[in-house]
Amino acid sequence: MDRLAALQVFVRVAERGSFSAAARAMGASQPSVSQNVAALEATLGVRLIQRTTRRLSLTDAGMRYYENALDVLKALARTEAAVMDDGKRLTGRVRIQAPNGIGQRFIVPALMAFQAEHPDVRLDLALDDRVADIVAEGVDVAVRLGSLAPDGLVARRVGALERALVASPEYLAANGAPLTPSDLTRHRYVCFSGSADHDLALVGTGGTIAVPLSPTFVANNSFVLIAALLAGRGIGGVQTALVRNELESGALVRVLDEFGYPPLDVHVVVPTRRYVTRTVKALITCVETAMAGHASLRASLRR
Repeated sequence: MDRLAALQVFVRVAERGSFSAAARAMGASQPSVSQNVAALEATLGVRLIQRTTRRLSLTDAGMRYYENALDVLKALARTEAAVMDDGKRLTGRVRIQAPNGIGQRFIVPALMAFQAEHPDVRLDLALDDRVADIVAEGVDVAVRLGSLAPDGLVARRVGALERALVASPEYLAANGAPLTPSDLTRHRYVCFSGSADHDLALVGTGGTIAVPLSPTFVANNSFVLIAALLAGRGIGGVQTALVRNELESGALVRVLDEFGYPPLDVHVVVPTRRYVTRTVKALITCVETAMAGHASLRASLRR
């Protein structure tokens, strides 16, 4: 048995929470992952992982071994880095998850540049407008919008996306432009599915105003919502960075601009207690730079 390889496999299983998730993350078969852990337990003479039909959990001995294993891997990484040529190529696989809108507009170009510089890195990008379980799904780096749930992940705020209420000129010509937040109640409302069951919050000089609205078009994709707004389906909130061209051309216009639409905080999120490779660290820096360096984020932060 290769003790170092078995130790690395055990750490991945502990981090991912299952043999199958660890196997996917390592590009290995589930039987080989199980065999490595079983061989390690046989060599040590202790049970490291408690197996049930529903889930895996570390035993007390397994937790102690995991914590020490992390120290071993970090020490090994430091030792390798000390003798490694600065120009050595990055390698390995990194899985990234991000929302569709900012993913396509900001993250994808950054990843193309990253892979051009580091061609031996395999990038696995998932774009969807949901809060992924990054531990269970083996995600190394995620971008999340809005407030974060206390899920024990490590998050760094890199800025905030400006948002605005917009509509097409054709819709406003046919239905009139709202002059006050309460006027919105008589308009068709386009919104993201995650906010369909909540009142619209607008910030004015007198504080936050909650406007109860009944959505008439709901979708879980930013570009679908933009298409609905362009088609005159109603009034809705958008991330202004995604509709800059439409606003400049007049295809979409702002409404109730004197009332602030709360911006969306942007966080780069990684799992906790995970051994982080040089490649993942470089990718995290790439994603943070792509988001934090964008003009729309800087403008929003100055407000």
